[in-house]
Amino acid sequence: MDSEILMNLQNEWKYLHVAAKTWRWLKDNPRADQDGVPLHTLVMAMDSAFLHGRSLYEFFGLIPDKRPDPETKLATVADIGVTAALRSPWLDTWRWAMNARLLHFRASRTDVYDKPVAKGGTTQPSGINCEVENMLTDLMDIWERLLNHVSAPDRRQLETVMTIARQDVDPLVNRLQILEQRIP
Repeated sequence: MDSEILMNLQNEWKYLHVAAKTWRWLKDNPRADQDGVPLHTLVMAMDSAFLHGRSLYEFFGLIPDKRPDPETKLATVADIGVTAALRSPWLDTWRWAMNARLLHFRASRTDVYDKPVAKGGTTQPSGINCEVENMLTDLMDIWERLLNHVSAPDRRQLETVMTIARQDVDPLVNRLQILEQRIP
């Protein structure tokens, strides 16, 4: 299997996991800014997660490559010999919102971003900004299905990619736990 594809997959998964973990921690710790973590870091983590998620959806062939030039063509599962059609219910629902809200500037983004909903007596945001973990779960499901369509040696390489990507997340999780203990 192409070593550059493996390296890029490892990086996309690592950055997605780091962004999702950071997003979750900041979302669960609204007073994190008192320990020197600016609140806008939550939005940066969310945007990073969606950016790397989109790259993985492109690799899985779920977002069409519209580049006519073969030299700038995106890498996809076809480059590793997978011809099976992979599906994503999450992306079917959220593709437009991910593009329109997160990746392109629009005059109004409230239609896809910040639809408050009443829950437990309080108003909480809903929409794409609450979908980081659902997107990660969806991508992990697609990854597992992908592993069923590759040869045993390729499967081992791809499993190693994910193992290394997840190992790189552990130091971040440890640091976030230390910060959490310091927040009153």
